[in-house]
Amino acid sequence: MNDPAQPPGVAAMRGSRIAVGCIGAFMVPFFGAGLMLLVQAWRELQRGAPVQSIVVLLGSGCLFCGVALTIVAVAIWGTRVAASQLALRTSNPETPWHWRPDWVAGVIKENRVGQALFLWPFAIFWNAVSLPVWFVMSRELAKQNRAVLITLIFPIVGVGLIAAAIYATARRAKFGASTCTVDRIPLQPGATFYGELRLHSQQRPEAGFRFVLTSIRAITTGSGKSRSTRENVLWQETRVVSASTAAESPDGMRVPFSFELPPDAESTDERQTDNRVLWRLEASAELPGVDYYAIFELPVFRTGHDAELEAKVATYRLAHREEFVRRELPPDSQVTIEPLPSGGFEFRIRPRRDFGSIAGSMLFLIIWCGAIALMLKLDAPIVFPIFFAFFALLILLGMIDAFFGRSVVTAERAGLSIRRSWLGRGTTTNVAASDIESIVVKPIGSATKPVYDVEVRLRTRPVPKTLGCYLKEKDDAEIVAARMWRAVGRE
Repeated sequence: MNDPAQPPGVAAMRGSRIAVGCIGAFMVPFFGAGLMLLVQAWRELQRGAPVQSIVVLLGSGCLFCGVALTIVAVAIWGTRVAASQLALRTSNPETPWHWRPDWVAGVIKENRVGQALFLWPFAIFWNAVSLPVWFVMSRELAKQNRAVLITLIFPIVGVGLIAAAIYATARRAKFGASTCTVDRIPLQPGATFYGELRLHSQQRPEAGFRFVLTSIRAITTGSGKSRSTRENVLWQETRVVSASTAAESPDGMRVPFSFELPPDAESTDERQTDNRVLWRLEASAELPGVDYYAIFELPVFRTGHDAELEAKVATYRLAHREEFVRRELPPDSQVTIEPLPSGGFEFRIRPRRDFGSIAGSMLFLIIWCGAIALMLKLDAPIVFPIFFAFFALLILLGMIDAFFGRSVVTAERAGLSIRRSWLGRGTTTNVAASDIESIVVKPIGSATKPVYDVEVRLRTRPVPKTLGCYLKEKDDAEIVAARMWRAVGRE
């Protein structure tokens, strides 16, 4: 049993060492198999066997031994990094922005620097394990056993892993390890901060550099193999910086950027691994060949107690709404706002017809349905085709909603009338003004290509009501939310 007085960090380190031991034990058979292949290669060489067979044995032995040693080395390195972070946490319990060496140094390192290093051993290991599938499949196909085709998924995944490792390696070779500096550490909610991206490249993207700052709550549920992590976006803002503002440096380029943090922003919180709050900065740029992409975690902390915080938050939210109430929607917006005789407004929101996203979703759906057809043809247990068909239906409904769905919202003093329709058919929901707690913008989709919905948070139910907007521009969603809030009689 664990000692209740034992610090959680010590228990975590002990668990990490146990995990390294388990990984080492798991790799022993593969390392042993590699040694046996090397010994066999030596024996074949001694008796004058053909060079081809010796090369195959030698290459296979080196592959198994090398992958096993690499995986164990990576696990040991990870344990040492965790020990270093634990030491910083133990020595700075009240200043969590000193828990990471790069935060302390003021030069924040890119999160995915070692992506290729981790991908290559895993990809090689996966392909080495799935290599016998090709020989088994050819033998079974000769016997007219087509059910063996379902095992193709393993080598296909292996090819995908190799492709991902090659792309990650090319990106690292082209841009190196990027860093990010900010004008102060920690960053304070309610203040504007200035930063600088440093990358080892002097290519200037025509569309500029895109920065996306996102506050995320990462919730981990389950245990063992059933563990899963869900990320909920708390706040998000995007900046596009012209390439002309970037300054060349001896080792590449420096790109300035800035963000204004809202005063009600949540602080970074890593005390609970299953319920974390983190601030993620994503920098990207479209360039010829390999595109630029990097992720950084920024230290955002509220230091000290602010007695006027509630008043500052209320003032900020009021000024934020007033700014967007005065704005007009651009001509190419998906939203049309019409005044009503009652003094309210009618919002007509057209679908977001992004043909690139629809084409990608359609290709994925075709592949998914092909897998279902293969299962039926191979007489797989019926539960698997049904399970896959259920998710195919969800994907199809999502595509229909994004491509054909329209929203018409009537906002008056009495409340909101929300009608969502598809191809002329739909449903209507009425929400009383007294039940509305707030109307806010909700980022959805990926952080690199986000879209925005408008969320109506209710006093009477924990699950908010969304309008199904899928708006391309955040400012459009902010205007809709502010106008709706004003129309229902909230100041």
